[in-house]
Amino acid sequence: MIKAFVTAGVAASVLAVAAPATAATDSCGALPASVQGNPNVQAGQTGALYLFHDGNGWNLRVTHPAGSRMVVAGTITATKEISHLTRLHLEKGDAVAISKDGHTLTFRFTNVGHLDGVRFTAECSHALKANVKVDGKGASTTQVFLGARRVHPTSVPFAIERH
Repeated sequence: MIKAFVTAGVAASVLAVAAPATAATDSCGALPASVQGNPNVQAGQTGALYLFHDGNGWNLRVTHPAGSRMVVAGTITATKEISHLTRLHLEKGDAVAISKDGHTLTFRFTNVGHLDGVRFTAECSHALKANVKVDGKGASTTQVFLGARRVHPTSVPFAIERH
């Protein structure tokens, strides 16, 4: 189920489920099936940002077809602290930081067709809210891919909620 919400005057979509069999369920609740599983993103593939949850936690990857430069930047805010941040394939000029309160991950990747990314946990967060910009402009929904099935959110920014 997708619900709309407004945050700071910006409409966004919320991905929510009533715990279908394909969603990961634990004592924290179920994540939407749409964000589960590794999409096996490869360097140079179409898109901009891939976000998914697997047995290691949350994963964010950035890539696009080689031959040009693309800057993908944004924030992911969790209701619980973000931790266990692992940087993957970052180059000079890429930046990732966690806010002082531990709830917001800020990223900026300058991508030329390689694969940049991070892995992190947000233990038992009820919701993640994500905002993404590509080359300084709000990302389109077709530039964001969620989970193994590469589902697009209905808007950017968007939120992912446990149920």
